Amino acid sequence: MIAGFLLATAVALANALPLEIVQQHLAAGEAPLCGAGVSLGALRVTPEFAWRADQKERPRREEIALRALRAELAELPCARGFAFAGEADAASAPDTELSIRLHELGPSFVVTLLPPQWLGWSEVDATLRATRVTDGAVLLDAHVTRRRGGPFALRGEAPLESELRAALAPLLRGAPVR
Repeated sequence: MIAGFLLATAVALANALPLEIVQQHLAAGEAPLCGAGVSLGALRVTPEFAWRADQKERPRREEIALRALRAELAELPCARGFAFAGEADAASAPDTELSIRLHELGPSFVVTLLPPQWLGWSEVDATLRATRVTDGAVLLDAHVTRRRGGPFALRGEAPLESELRAALAPLLRGAPVR
């Protein structure tokens, strides 16, 4: 009875107060992409998926990612509009090309024996590259990894869209890391 109560308390606390690790690497340009005085004009976005060989539910993850990207890009204050490469709207000449490559989007779950516990995480791993079409100037070349969870946390598919948006927002529009 006491062990069950302690486990339930640990699970509740782990999910209410998850650990968060965010790593950003800027190879070129400045973050956020929509800095002061920046205008991207018409934006063409190329989402790429570089899943590992054993990645489960690839179509479902891509659906979640595209929904999150559309929502996040709709809030870009410095773009005149955006279209994904291959869409009818992308036929017009873009001013800026944005490539977003996803390496990981999903929950992770690991069980350890010593100490006996499980570790649950939501993980986002993405690379962004924005270039100006007229001269090929690199406006942003960045990589972000975001993990949220920890011991006894249960992280499923539900938070993935908001986790991807939270990983991209500081690089794209300067929204604070939350």
